[in-house]
Amino acid sequence: MQSLPTVLLHHTTRTGSHYDWLLTDPRDPQGKLWTARCELPSEHWLGAGRLALEPIQPHRRVYLTYQGPITGGRGSVQRIDEGTFVPRLWTQSRIVIELNFQHCVAEIEMTRITTDRWQAEVRGKEMEVAEPREAGKVA
Repeated sequence: MQSLPTVLLHHTTRTGSHYDWLLTDPRDPQGKLWTARCELPSEHWLGAGRLALEPIQPHRRVYLTYQGPITGGRGSVQRIDEGTFVPRLWTQSRIVIELNFQHCVAEIEMTRITTDRWQAEVRGKEMEVAEPREAGKVA
């Protein structure tokens, strides 16, 4: 399957802050982005092992690269991580991806708990390391 873009934005408002995770929807790669709020930056996802996600309205693709103020007094966003993912399963109630963020490389399985709540299980990906070869030997 094809790698698709994803970003994590730190969204600061007058009343606080949270993180917005935006993923390209593989069913419509040029359409709006599947978006969910979470409370942790991606550098802590592996350590936490589990994330609570709150899906919100899909965002425009401009947010894959945009940083700065949001119109209407809705605060500002700063991109804190970016990368790609490979969708393994994408349904209305379950999403499984291989994530390649700068600060988190993992398999993530997201399950819908209620209409406005999902749970993500974060598992680190095993990285294959090639054995060093001795000079003149062929594997």
